[in-house]
Amino acid sequence: MFSELQRVRQCGFNRVQESAQSCLGHRPMATTLTTRRSSQHETRNRDRVLLKLRTHKIFSQEIGFIPNVAFREMDADGYWKRELDTDVIIASHRVSSGRLTMPADLQQLCSTPLLSNDQERDLFCRLNYLKYRANVLRSTLNSDRPSAKKVEQIEALLERANTLRNWIVKANTRLVVSIVRHFADDKNPFDELLSEGIECLLKAVEKFDYDRGYRFSTYATMAIRREVFRLIQRTHRDHKRFTTGTSAVLDEQIDTHLLTGRTEAALTTLNHRIAGMLDRLDEREQFIVKARYGLTDIGNKPTFSRLGNVLGISKERVRQLEMRAMSKLRDLTREFRLASVGPF
Repeated sequence: MFSELQRVRQCGFNRVQESAQSCLGHRPMATTLTTRRSSQHETRNRDRVLLKLRTHKIFSQEIGFIPNVAFREMDADGYWKRELDTDVIIASHRVSSGRLTMPADLQQLCSTPLLSNDQERDLFCRLNYLKYRANVLRSTLNSDRPSAKKVEQIEALLERANTLRNWIVKANTRLVVSIVRHFADDKNPFDELLSEGIECLLKAVEKFDYDRGYRFSTYATMAIRREVFRLIQRTHRDHKRFTTGTSAVLDEQIDTHLLTGRTEAALTTLNHRIAGMLDRLDEREQFIVKARYGLTDIGNKPTFSRLGNVLGISKERVRQLEMRAMSKLRDLTREFRLASVGPF
């Protein structure tokens, strides 16, 4: 009787086991567990590789910021632990931008509202603090066995910093437009100058020290004008090389008696000495003298008013700078011995 009961129980157990195997596709339970463990192992390996790549990216990039003593106080206050919602920050800094008097495509480019002095200072403080905090966390990150939590925190801080940087750039794009419009002409297309100006603006955002007391627009204006002016000078030099090269080919067809060897040598010497004299002037003085005396491709002789608009100064100040530059050049004529150059 007992053996019969045991046989019935064994049959029931076998049916249950067969049913379970049928549900698993007729695979033994041990095989299923092995497959599951293998899949989990592959997932962990993949996650480790991805974490290594993210860590390498963090260590390979430069996290530049402008240091400030206030950052340590913000650390002590636990400021970095709070959620810095950049969308909320940006929304709180929106102000009325007024009516834009420019073409539709430029209006779209300059649609981001301007920033007040306090708003600008706050955004630059947050921007640099986020990068400072990311740099602090990175210094504690183990490159061989990185912490996933720290990597996520660093990535989040840098992403927020990038959002704030882009907002500052957008809010100052109209500044770039207003500057390069004065320089644009046939030989210096507006789009090319604008691209150069935006790139310069990005660099200015990274280097601006908000704690020095002056506005970012003041700092950026000087940097953009200087860079655009250099671009125009490079373009002019390239154009001059091209035209000089073309003229050299044509000159071979001109009778050699028109220009003697001595005259050509004298002209070359004179050009070199004048260039050396101009190098003694500052950038604004050089720009004014070259523009007023036809040494650039800026077009017809520009007025003091036009040059003042380009340089961001009054026409009277342009006149004063020209007089000062010419006085310097007169004093330099003896040093560079212009009178001894000849004959012509």
